[in-house]
Amino acid sequence: MKTLLIDTDRYNVTRAIREGLNARRMSALAEEADRDLDLRGIGRLLAMTSNDEVNALATNRFARVFGRREVFQLGPSQPNSAVAPVPAEYLGRVIGIEALTYPQLDERTRQGWRVRRATCGAAIEQAYDHGEYIPIVRVVDGRMAFLCRNDPFPTQGEVVGMASPDLQRRLDDATAEPTGTSPEGPAVETAPPVGEREDGTVRGNVTG
Repeated sequence: MKTLLIDTDRYNVTRAIREGLNARRMSALAEEADRDLDLRGIGRLLAMTSNDEVNALATNRFARVFGRREVFQLGPSQPNSAVAPVPAEYLGRVIGIEALTYPQLDERTRQGWRVRRATCGAAIEQAYDHGEYIPIVRVVDGRMAFLCRNDPFPTQGEVVGMASPDLQRRLDDATAEPTGTSPEGPAVETAPPVGEREDGTVRGNVTG
């Protein structure tokens, strides 16, 4: 799958390139962004900055490129009394069955949660029910789709999401068995951590 990370932070871009990812130092809101970026093979946008307004503006801008159904963002953070929330009509499609927000993602990353891919089934769904797993993407027959607000938990294929440290250990124990599976646990692969910086903040990207 082709991906492209866009970020104004030099550190994030340099680290992404060092890890073998395509990355470009640029604002998604720059006038030349949709013209100068090589978006061949790219089919959707995921805006995951800490700024709700920037996420909403980016999804609105790239909706002209990808279509409204292919622009996604983190859910708006809980506004404080001094800041008005972004109107719903300006938002892209919000990822996460329960509308994953930047503060939630940042906090979980600091607590040691990491991205894991697992076979759908009772074990991983139970982990979700117990607050140990945040599903973000489903993969069926090699095709991925973001899970959005109020979607049901996937029952077929694989699911990609963030797993708590305890769940990571249980999944590692399950895959360590000779058969690679366990009656109580799904087959799992480890994915790279969601692009966090050393200070725990998270990057956004454009995906294929």
